[in-house]
Amino acid sequence: MDVDDSWFTIHPEFPEFSKFTEQAAEAQKNNGGDRFIARKLPHLMKKVGFSRIEHEVLAISSINIGLKKFIELTTQFKVLQIQSSEGYRLLKAIEKKIALQENYFFGIVAAFIIAGTK
Repeated sequence: MDVDDSWFTIHPEFPEFSKFTEQAAEAQKNNGGDRFIARKLPHLMKKVGFSRIEHEVLAISSINIGLKKFIELTTQFKVLQIQSSEGYRLLKAIEKKIALQENYFFGIVAAFIIAGTK
């Protein structure tokens, strides 16, 4: 199970959110990770001999769990990847904007559950 940040969005998007998620993706890439791995998993699994690959996509949205919980689940941990004062500043700006206008924003992310037989 993993995510693909191309399926992660908040609407309407705002500069602090965009910059924060870009910095998180870059930081994870610099540490050998990939915020866009889920779309690649079936291909990678086939390359190493998996067959009967199945997938399920689970959408998690702010409608289901509330916007504050959505940000906690999808965004807050990324500040540990960024590890900079700029990252903390952007996260605080996101949290402030969300708190002031919680009913204005909509967030959604997809979790990819992929399994196969080897």
